[in-house]
Amino acid sequence: MSKINLKNVQEIKNLPTGRYNLEIQNVKDITSEDGEPLITFDMVVIDDIEFNNHHVFKNYSPDSEKSLPYLVQFLKALGFSDTEIAGIVDTKQLVKMCTGKKLTVSYKADKEFAWGKISNPRLYEP
Repeated sequence: MSKINLKNVQEIKNLPTGRYNLEIQNVKDITSEDGEPLITFDMVVIDDIEFNNHHVFKNYSPDSEKSLPYLVQFLKALGFSDTEIAGIVDTKQLVKMCTGKKLTVSYKADKEFAWGKISNPRLYEP
């Protein structure tokens, strides 16, 4: 058993609604707890004094017909052309293409839960 000390832990500031420049730090092709394939994007805020390096996460399911149009919209926001997007043949290629890319997004923090309001990483691409 490991000891844990939660005294003096600094509270995480939620990212407020606004426009942010993000850089994709990590992209993973994983399997969810439900057994569904997921592409997870771990992005960090750049060029913002207060929220620099704040993480924003976004997931897309490559097997979901409902998710694919949002993934295409996201890839276009990253600057990929229709031809480049159509040429993607597997998730390994997608991971390689997206890592390190930058984009500007409008971020909306609007998720309410019983225990309070938290930032919801919902991206509204330009």
